[in-house]
Amino acid sequence: MLAAIATYPLVLHLRTAIPGADDAFQFYWNLWWVKRALVVLHVNPYAIGDLYFPYGAHLYFHTLNLLQDVIALPIALLLGLPAAYNFVVFLSFMLSGYAVYRLSLYVLEQEVDPGGLVVHAGAARHAAFVAGAAFAFSSYRCVHLLGHLDLLSTQWLPLFVLFALKTRRERGWRNPACCGLFLAATALTSAYYGAFLLVFAGLLIVFAAAGRGREWRSATGRIVGALLISGVLLSPLLVTMLSLGRTEGRTSNPAYDIDRFSADVLAFVVPSPLHPLWGRVVEPAYRVIARGGSGLEAVMFLGYVPLLLALAGVKAFRARTWRFWVAGCVLFSVLALGPIVHVAGRAVAPGFSRATPYRLFARLPYGDIPRVPGRFVVMTTLCLSPLVAGGAWVLLRRLTGAPALGIAALMTASIVFENAVVPLPLSEVRVPPFFDRLGGDTSRTGVIEVPIPDDPAEFPQRMLWQTVHGQPLFGGYLSRSVPPLPFDAVPGFAQFKTRSGAIDDVVSYDARQLPAISLAVLGAYSAGHLVIEKRLIPPADGQRAREIADALFGPSARRYDDAFTLAYAIPRARDLVLPALWLDTGWSYLERSADGDGAGRTVRWRWMGERARLGIVASQPARVRLHLAAQAFGHVRRIRIGIGGSEIATLPVTDARSEFTTPWFQIDAGSRFLELRSLDGAASPGADPRRLSVAVFDLELLTER
Repeated sequence: MLAAIATYPLVLHLRTAIPGADDAFQFYWNLWWVKRALVVLHVNPYAIGDLYFPYGAHLYFHTLNLLQDVIALPIALLLGLPAAYNFVVFLSFMLSGYAVYRLSLYVLEQEVDPGGLVVHAGAARHAAFVAGAAFAFSSYRCVHLLGHLDLLSTQWLPLFVLFALKTRRERGWRNPACCGLFLAATALTSAYYGAFLLVFAGLLIVFAAAGRGREWRSATGRIVGALLISGVLLSPLLVTMLSLGRTEGRTSNPAYDIDRFSADVLAFVVPSPLHPLWGRVVEPAYRVIARGGSGLEAVMFLGYVPLLLALAGVKAFRARTWRFWVAGCVLFSVLALGPIVHVAGRAVAPGFSRATPYRLFARLPYGDIPRVPGRFVVMTTLCLSPLVAGGAWVLLRRLTGAPALGIAALMTASIVFENAVVPLPLSEVRVPPFFDRLGGDTSRTGVIEVPIPDDPAEFPQRMLWQTVHGQPLFGGYLSRSVPPLPFDAVPGFAQFKTRSGAIDDVVSYDARQLPAISLAVLGAYSAGHLVIEKRLIPPADGQRAREIADALFGPSARRYDDAFTLAYAIPRARDLVLPALWLDTGWSYLERSADGDGAGRTVRWRWMGERARLGIVASQPARVRLHLAAQAFGHVRRIRIGIGGSEIATLPVTDARSEFTTPWFQIDAGSRFLELRSLDGAASPGADPRRLSVAVFDLELLTER
């Protein structure tokens, strides 16, 4: 009932809408993909071929939320995806509240007032219920309800903590087994939360060792055993992630993200800007607190009622009773502050940052992959919950019957009210009509969606649309990666990316040949549909995209036109194509200088990492060779160029710009790919997170006459 009230009007739209927008479509897509992977395709859900087409993508660092997707699978099959999504939402409220209820009862029984608990069992249950509500309806959860289904699924956190406490106190392996199971469940829900629980386990071990009792070694052994059990359960996933995590899983600019997504000290006591009454009052404060466009990630409000109850609990009992939970609140709050402490948007003592707990956390192996320190506040809220139960117990233990129930209800209602997001913003699950029609196409060819953004997160609704049409996309919005093709350099894509009939990049094209080359390249990538999404593009740009499509494909290629979309069927290449070259995967963004290159153009270049690819297309067999101008990063780097597994040349590229020409090699009709590999690796240039090996300034394919 409380969950239905706190999420109103969601209960009225369970099969037609989902909470929030933007990232919510990504998690809606997760439900669809896991269902499709497991039930229809019978494939590994961590690998997909229908995003980043034709190369596909792995989802090991994507927020797949696998466990919740599997739990909701029967609902998805019976009632549809919207109902499954909302089932996960309500399940998280109920289980999170209940788990903290059980945890708080255990803490009250073991640490606070064992004797009083026997006499006043009803009051203890009421106090634990208040603590459960403080966690389940916390501002953190209410904010992430609007788009982060993985972060909303907090139910496994208190269950791990409960069984970790039992593991410390009680002999036997039942509790460690449950503890390890719930840690694995947490990791399959959110990798963030898995990391947070490892920090909690470390804190628990420290307190066990500090107790210096006869049992601390065996208690520590049981806790470590629980972690090992979790590791065994997760090993198929962990082995792959640990291998990939050496070079993947990070955002394009981790330092920037970590800074803007760190908590501000004031955020712990400033209410949510989404509150229906005082949201407008605190908006000016959040304009200061929310640095760098961090948005709702800046909301850390712990709640005035929980804080007052926690203070009452700490004051009423001896310090030893609560020191572990107070230490947990302090530790996780400080971690949430990130590497540099900010107050009202301003850095405080930046030089102190070298010693902050988060800085130490980030230095651990793979510790730089998490990019939102502020999310540690969920553990602050969890550690606060037993303190809330203690404070509620202080107020309720002298009461019985209706007065006790009334006071508990008042405290619960106050907690829900001060964090409320009512009415809850909803997104109706609807798609443009063309995508319903596209779902019936059995050709399984790639879909190009225009506009083509630099960051797919700009149009997250496209993930919703794919759940209806089911066709492969060249784009796709995933958590920790972007499509591998440099769309602004690939003929057939570049014209729509830049809305220009020409391509201005490190590969130059004859304007007369470019249309034929573009169709041949699109054919090489199995592109079948181009969709101009009119509601996502300014009218003038949309008209320009229409003109380019009409010129490239012909007006007869139009298949659908309404107020939402203009769709084309991409025809096959018809004209003779001379051998032509284009950039495939492995290339960074285009960079320029103001200097001229002697041919009337500004100097431009693209960096490659350790590996990159070039595409070649031709209508007939030919002998060709590659000419390029290149410069190595830092020192001499040898670039091996090969085709079909055979080496063409190895070029010693120095840190001074030089020109190179490969030997002649044979290509067949159709499309082929050249493989470029830096035999001397790549390196990151300081604050720039990219790994660079060689910059290429000009590329040209020469044909033997």
